[in-house]
Amino acid sequence: MGVEDIVWRAERDISTNYVFAREINGKQSIGTKRKAVQEIAARSFPLLNPKRAIEFSDINHCDKIFASCWLDASTVALGTKDNKFILWNVFTNTFTTIPIPEIGSAVPPDSCGIHDVDVNLSQSLIATGGRSPLDIAIFARDSMRPTCILKGHNDWIFGLKFVDDKILVSASRDSTVSLWRVRHETPDGSAPIPVLEPSITRKEHTTKVRAIGYHRAKNQIATVAADSVVKIWDRTNMDVVASMDFPQCPEMTCMAVDQTYDFMAVGYQTGVCVLDMRGPTCAMRIDDYAGNTQWGIRSIDIFHHFISIGGGFGRMSFYDLRNKSYIETREGKYTLKTGSGWVDPAYHFSEFMGHHAIYSNKFDPSGSRLLVAGGPIMHNAKGSYAAVW
Repeated sequence: MGVEDIVWRAERDISTNYVFAREINGKQSIGTKRKAVQEIAARSFPLLNPKRAIEFSDINHCDKIFASCWLDASTVALGTKDNKFILWNVFTNTFTTIPIPEIGSAVPPDSCGIHDVDVNLSQSLIATGGRSPLDIAIFARDSMRPTCILKGHNDWIFGLKFVDDKILVSASRDSTVSLWRVRHETPDGSAPIPVLEPSITRKEHTTKVRAIGYHRAKNQIATVAADSVVKIWDRTNMDVVASMDFPQCPEMTCMAVDQTYDFMAVGYQTGVCVLDMRGPTCAMRIDDYAGNTQWGIRSIDIFHHFISIGGGFGRMSFYDLRNKSYIETREGKYTLKTGSGWVDPAYHFSEFMGHHAIYSNKFDPSGSRLLVAGGPIMHNAKGSYAAVW
């Protein structure tokens, strides 16, 4: 059934956990109906049963899934701690490991793997970590052949974001933010894969930059550093236009930027800070409802006015900004729990078994599915979890 055939919407009363439907005015546009249906889907996530999720078919194939990205309705790109770049078809539950070119910077002994994956607006290019965590690899989406390697950071890369089809920005543990012009064309025959340097590099943060986001309408970049400093950048010249310190929000690690309104959500040790990008100012602080706050918030996504929050203890929660409250599950709780995933028996810790940190969670474009991925929070424990709810 197409969206144009759907003439109803559901509204949920948070206090009574009651779902009811009412007709949408037939004169409303298809876009309005589509948005209403998408909001229904997002609001319904806490009512689902994660045990019925589509789980990654060979979870012990990789260690700690740090990064993920929806490429289309059927395919998800995953990046792992052991530096594997994987395409997962969630319809057939099959996967393909894409080889990363063995060129670029030397691999440091404490390599952290791939921390971010992104696709450009035209769906023609995918950016992911290189053979070294100091580099970036760009692949053509149609052939999955590398088009170039980006080399210029001198420490791990934590964040990648396309700002248009040919321009990428990156954030690193070396405290810098870089802008790159990437290649679309794949090298012919035996021609070497080009290694490109950044067009611009700025060091405005004093500590490692943990996450990066982009607001398309405002043409602004947002970055979050480990010292809880948030900066807003003008993409045209890479100048910082706003900066603010949030000492009340320690250990900021992840962020998501809303593309409709001027706000972003930043996860820190004990909750989420919703920031007005025009300041930036903290418009709202949301305490972590998942419990075990010492594990911290590890991933965040935004869909319309819903924030999905992935914790370090294998729990997902959903916050409704309009109602200013968490959404209850069928059991009257405020969190959903991941499956047990996989933990290498050699690294078995009974008290942590089954408690995977959710390092990445992403709504699909329709808002009807959520990708949840991660692995053990103990740095020396090997394991992983990935599922589509």
